[in-house]
Amino acid sequence: MRPWTSRALGLALLTAAVALPVWWSRVTRDVPEPIPVVQPEAPQPLRPVMVQIPLPTEPFLMGSTPETDPYSQDDEAQHPVLLTRPYLIARTEVTQVQYRAVMGVDPMRGDEDCERAGLGDDLPVVCVSWFDAVAYCNRLSELEGLTPAYVVEGDAVRWTREADGYRLPTEAEWEYAARAGGMDRWAGMDDEADLCAIGNIADLDAQEVYEDWTVAPCGDGAVRLAAVGSYAANPWTLHDLTGNAWEWTWDRYTSDIRDLQLDPEGPSTGSLQVIRGGSWGSIPAAARVTRRYWGQPSGRLVILGFRVARSSPSAL
Repeated sequence: MRPWTSRALGLALLTAAVALPVWWSRVTRDVPEPIPVVQPEAPQPLRPVMVQIPLPTEPFLMGSTPETDPYSQDDEAQHPVLLTRPYLIARTEVTQVQYRAVMGVDPMRGDEDCERAGLGDDLPVVCVSWFDAVAYCNRLSELEGLTPAYVVEGDAVRWTREADGYRLPTEAEWEYAARAGGMDRWAGMDDEADLCAIGNIADLDAQEVYEDWTVAPCGDGAVRLAAVGSYAANPWTLHDLTGNAWEWTWDRYTSDIRDLQLDPEGPSTGSLQVIRGGSWGSIPAAARVTRRYWGQPSGRLVILGFRVARSSPSAL
């Protein structure tokens, strides 16, 4: 068994078990429309479909408060954040076929736990570390003739801001895109009873297999991983920001990010990377768009994948 697969669920991720106590026992307002992006020709299935995210004209409220969200956690303290750099983000998580095509390897085959999560071209790739995701971004950039976003020297990774290549979204970029300019607790929805319409989470279908789980009161048709794009998109046409697979972000984790308010990129030091979005094994509280978790950058988990982003040419 590959290190940091099932064991990591109990160590790196579920150490913050206040919002996930069971699964390893297992303000609405008008929002702007997404900006269409012309995709240049490239061999499929390499190219992710990218969506230009409309930048806010004023700070958005990142995080949550106990007054508006009973699931709110201390490290989600609500604070204003202003994003000024245009960016694009992928419509879906990176799929298994995309990862194989770019990297030439299959990170899931040969590991019983990873295979059990689900094998299929259109399923999100999981069992990939943060370093794997960085390598994928750079390799895809090279294949498309773009400037890689990252300079990698051993375990040190430096983000070249002026590069036009693929990269991981920052934590603030991820949350702003997931909320699509609104204040819903989940990606495009605030009604917990209907979550299965927008995401693959721990639900009644999963409970048929994992009988002791506490789950959402609905069925999404999947026990483990589901094909990307299977559920309703948020208002900016982005899929699977609630559930399916947790997603790596660029930022290192810190429990207090209230002082990071202008194009935040996380602290400059730290040993853990922020992950967002929840997975097929997440209860509703853990799949909220404000919920913050973390993982070791070398960790490979059966519930953890990623989606890519790019800085828009106008920002470079």
